[in-house]
Amino acid sequence: MAFLGAIDSESLPLLCRLGHNTASTCAGGRTTLTRYEWWPTQRRPRLLVATGAAGTPLAKVQTTLNAELAKYALPCETRPFRPHLTLARLQRSARLLDELPAFLEDVPVERLALYRSEPGDSGSIYRIIWQAPLQSAGS
Repeated sequence: MAFLGAIDSESLPLLCRLGHNTASTCAGGRTTLTRYEWWPTQRRPRLLVATGAAGTPLAKVQTTLNAELAKYALPCETRPFRPHLTLARLQRSARLLDELPAFLEDVPVERLALYRSEPGDSGSIYRIIWQAPLQSAGS
């Protein structure tokens, strides 16, 4: 949704408030992940992701969150929104499958969370530091 980079701990209450503002005005729902992709490209993959259509409940959450961040001149995502689930981070020497199997998964969209990325021995460790439920789809 938004990659904020290095944020000082004094900004956390503000970020949590902006997250709450977003979660309280956006409905959850379901999104369908329809295919696997190598990102950024199949020739130079760093991630294996499952992707879905942009017109999902996630699109409104991302738009609303960016508007909240912009009010305080915090970093906003400028790239087009591409809903995805990161399945694997790849080492440079990873061997790829020539063809990925078919994929279709209906995924609930229920919560908004703020994560902290911490370096670990075998890659980053992501810890939730704040989360809130999105509104019920019928609200």
